[in-house]
Amino acid sequence: MSSGATGIHASVDLRTLSQAKDEIFDQIISFIDDVKIPDVQLKGNKGYLIENSFHLQNDNKLVNFYNDVSNNAVVFEADNLAATFHCGHFKLKEGFVQAKGHADVDLQRLKLQVGIGFTTQKLLDGRTLPAIQTVDVQFMISEQDIQVHLHGNVWSEFAGSFISFFKGPMIKLIESSNQKAINIALPSAVNGAVVKSNGSINFLDKFWQLNVVTPTQPKITLDSLQVGIKGLFFDQRIGDYDTVRFPSMPYKNNTHLDTLQTFVSMQSIDSFFESYLDVHEGPGWYNETQLPPPLDFTLTTQDLNIMLPGMINTYGKNKQVKL
Repeated sequence: MSSGATGIHASVDLRTLSQAKDEIFDQIISFIDDVKIPDVQLKGNKGYLIENSFHLQNDNKLVNFYNDVSNNAVVFEADNLAATFHCGHFKLKEGFVQAKGHADVDLQRLKLQVGIGFTTQKLLDGRTLPAIQTVDVQFMISEQDIQVHLHGNVWSEFAGSFISFFKGPMIKLIESSNQKAINIALPSAVNGAVVKSNGSINFLDKFWQLNVVTPTQPKITLDSLQVGIKGLFFDQRIGDYDTVRFPSMPYKNNTHLDTLQTFVSMQSIDSFFESYLDVHEGPGWYNETQLPPPLDFTLTTQDLNIMLPGMINTYGKNKQVKL
């Protein structure tokens, strides 16, 4: 249960979220696709590997998805990935003999694990929005599943040297480069997009906005992702509402089997109708004496006070209304 600052609560079952695991994992891979690997200068003027690139393939992947409650995160993991490495130009030197060329390497059974933790971030004016951070990121290359293809004037002695170097320092460099790309690029892209919303999203109409400020961070439980937003609708030309105190509401009712549950406060409902009238003209009429059954029911101030707060205070309780 939570009260005070959030008017709309939502809970998504992790089993439902897992149905999108492949698509989400593809988006994660896109942040390291064709990542640039730094140039390498061998010690003792023994040569170099430059113009390096790495391409991670996403075909035939099997993605595992699970929660990490201790880090408030969900984890995506695949250990059957394939990739290619290309060295545009290398030089190896032994004494007065040297070899030059380019290289291609096929890699199999790579493991990529990325945890996405949920937290918050603050705008310059102090408002709080959701944010993500990466946790438990692992990128591992199997030394036993590598095929090296060298092109150029390369003798067998140099081929062995290249393979030994690749399986050692080069693999570590590729792993660290990909982990760095994920840890920096993924949160930066997602959190930047959230900040651009400025705390509200457009709702059906050009000026109709929904406040999505999140005073508390989204929460990962044993079976669901739970999030609460301020949840007030408003006309962008008028501005958001002043401070509103919301009632206590749950995020999830465990007696129900619904995989997506939403709880909406009366304050959010009130703001929906009030802002709708701000954004749209609402001409119309109602008179029970001029309508056929079953539309000829009597409207009272008690009925309309739900959508138009203040009817009872202004006109009295249970007064008949004709609009």
